[in-house]
Amino acid sequence: DPELDTSSIKVPPLLMQPLVENSIKHGLTPKNGNGELLIRINKSRSHLLITVSDNGIGIKSAETLKNGSKHKSVGLGHTRKRIELLQSIYGKKVSFEVVDLENTTKGTTGTRIHLKLPLLIAGHTT
Repeated sequence: DPELDTSSIKVPPLLMQPLVENSIKHGLTPKNGNGELLIRINKSRSHLLITVSDNGIGIKSAETLKNGSKHKSVGLGHTRKRIELLQSIYGKKVSFEVVDLENTTKGTTGTRIHLKLPLLIAGHTT
């Protein structure tokens, strides 16, 4: 958002990094062809709206691939725990949603994650 004052609004540490890392590792790396990762940050009156989306293989396909390996992904679990901690510290609701993007003719076409932080939480660096 061009109107976002990035010098005054900070996102709590380790909140976005696992989301971006998961998009690359589990969505884009196994994809055939060019991958695209989009990070969008907007401000509403009282919230910071963060969207991380990719055109990778999608959550369902990534889960199927992971079931055949010994790797255990913990990034989203850590993010959920961090959100719970932020909610308990500040007493404000944080919205977190993971969506498989689907196209009726192509099937799954990626993943989109929505994170909605109250500005009170987003304004702190802890």
